[in-house]
Amino acid sequence: LAATLADYNKQLGPGPYKERMMARYLSALATNLPVGAKAIRALQETQSAMALPDSAMGPAFEAAADEYLKDRPSVLGKLVFLAERACPSAGVGALRSRLPYGAEYVDSLQRMLLEKTFREAVDASGQDVLSATVPADVRELRISQAEAERFLEKYQKEEAEARRKAAMEADEVDELTKAREVLLAKVKEESPEVADGTPGADPPAPATSGDDAPTSGGASDAAAHECSNCGYTIFPAAGREWKFFGEDFKCPQCGAPKSAFKVSED
Repeated sequence: LAATLADYNKQLGPGPYKERMMARYLSALATNLPVGAKAIRALQETQSAMALPDSAMGPAFEAAADEYLKDRPSVLGKLVFLAERACPSAGVGALRSRLPYGAEYVDSLQRMLLEKTFREAVDASGQDVLSATVPADVRELRISQAEAERFLEKYQKEEAEARRKAAMEADEVDELTKAREVLLAKVKEESPEVADGTPGADPPAPATSGDDAPTSGGASDAAAHECSNCGYTIFPAAGREWKFFGEDFKCPQCGAPKSAFKVSED
């Protein structure tokens, strides 16, 4: 009867397929979740729900590595990280040998992943990094308090330096902005302005007056220039004749050339 009940219970659940189901789950977990406390807890809870002992987890990890992650070393590296923290007593040391790297390089990658995960836990705690304490979530990372404090101290030093550099860059930007404003103000003061206040623009031309323009009337300070062909007379302001008598000048009335104009003695 006991044997019958045991066989019946196996048929109700995954039974002998638990390890294969777990291997598939491990592949999906390492693929879809970032490493961290959440992924570690998810793995531990699933192992508990499936009632798999640590002795069965070792083969499940190896099956996941060999069947699903053989050509995906980055994901396999995440699985190694999760296995060594969620199931350290499951005999998962052989997983590292599945990675296509030397032992020293694997150690370095896992160390970097551990430090990155620690920093993410600090950030997720909502504390300011410079005054933070070791968050409770890092207990899933299976590191000692002393090591956690070393990680935190290193993170705080790097964050302080990053903030110092950012502040210096912000100050430099402020100084450059102020210097530009001073320069623009100086240019505006020293440059002629048009009516709309745009610095550096040419000033508007002054209104034409009788002193600047040739006229057919008389003027006390203007010499009379008379066309010897038709008698047309103009009175350019004294000293400004050159402005109105260019080489291509012609009489407005008869079209005679510049040479036809003579200074009138009257």
